[in-house]
Amino acid sequence: RGAWLLIDKYLGERGDFHLSRTTVRQDWILVDADQELEAAAYFELMAQAFAAARGASEGGGRSGFLVGVTEVENLGTARVGDVLEISVSLEAQVEDFVVVVGRVMREDKVLARGRIKLFTPREG
Repeated sequence: RGAWLLIDKYLGERGDFHLSRTTVRQDWILVDADQELEAAAYFELMAQAFAAARGASEGGGRSGFLVGVTEVENLGTARVGDVLEISVSLEAQVEDFVVVVGRVMREDKVLARGRIKLFTPREG
């Protein structure tokens, strides 16, 4: 696993949302010296959860880039060893750009939520 590969497992759909799960690890590039997950990691988790959902529905992954974050709320801190559930839903798509609504939770506590904008170019 690379330091940027953060999602452990795609769990499937629940209503309009796609769910993924991961455990925060020490070797992640966005874990600080106090073993806490940096705030920017929550939005990377949402982006990777969306990629996992799209990969499951399309039968393979597509490269993409996180290009924006809006309506951000950081409500808590995750630490090494915490199990996180990430839920994402496609809100809008215009050609290769998508807007995704997401949240990151630990047990029943929302740690972060917001909208992310992704550029997901089609190959070829």
